[in-house]
Amino acid sequence: MKPFEYERAGDIGEALELLRAHGPGARILAGGQSLLPMLNLGLYEPDILIDIGSIPRLSDIEVSGDALVIGAMTRQRSVELDDTVRSRQPLLADAIGHVGNTRVRNIGTVGGSIVHNDPAAELPLVMVVLDANYELTDGVSRRKVKAEDFGVGSFETSIREGEVLTAVEVPTLASDWRWGFREFSYRPGDFAVAAAAVIARFEGNELAEVQVGITGVGGGPVRCASFEEAATGRSVDQLGEIESLVTTEVDYVMEGLESSEYRAHIAGVMTTRAIVDAFERSREDNRS
Repeated sequence: MKPFEYERAGDIGEALELLRAHGPGARILAGGQSLLPMLNLGLYEPDILIDIGSIPRLSDIEVSGDALVIGAMTRQRSVELDDTVRSRQPLLADAIGHVGNTRVRNIGTVGGSIVHNDPAAELPLVMVVLDANYELTDGVSRRKVKAEDFGVGSFETSIREGEVLTAVEVPTLASDWRWGFREFSYRPGDFAVAAAAVIARFEGNELAEVQVGITGVGGGPVRCASFEEAATGRSVDQLGEIESLVTTEVDYVMEGLESSEYRAHIAGVMTTRAIVDAFERSREDNRS
């Protein structure tokens, strides 16, 4: 690891000023749970780390109309336990509990995970399925980017030089929709072989509407448009017939310890199980 400078920014303006001064050699330090391992492996060699951990208001969770606005520096554990998040967007609270372990979530931040864009990460997946928006600023202007357009490949995003992610805008779950999240990994806290996130609305045993995303199989999270179209109008017990469609929008299926065929199969199974979980929640709510 080569030597680097360290600066703690007191506010967002100071952080942006440091980014402009140091250019491509600067890296933002949020929780560090993704960044520090990359430094240890020599995959990142920054000239300076700019710590934004103490900037006020970057760790707030607020309700704005039909959305939750979550500050980029909000600790993952805070989101997991927040009553407002659990009631208004339970998929997010459920999925974030699969990130690493409690120690990691106590330190790791929402924005850090999103900007790191690990191809097997849970948070970018959930944001894509929920049609979330990311708020970014370079100090002169602000812009919003759809979660689906933010990731451009493994560990790559469309964030521009000199920009900082400040908040995530997550639509709340409508009262007649239910959710499911399933992940397959070899040990709790390991990176997922494949994971699926789902929100769905049911009419009887049939899917009236569904939004599905998978991760772990390619370069990042993917919305499964072909599967969504084929699943709409089907009964839950017919979903096994179309499991293979979940990887239709994936450019390539990764291979590692697992073959691409096995990983794709697991993605389909996780998707079906997540939808069944959503259906069971719907049935339980209708009985109560």
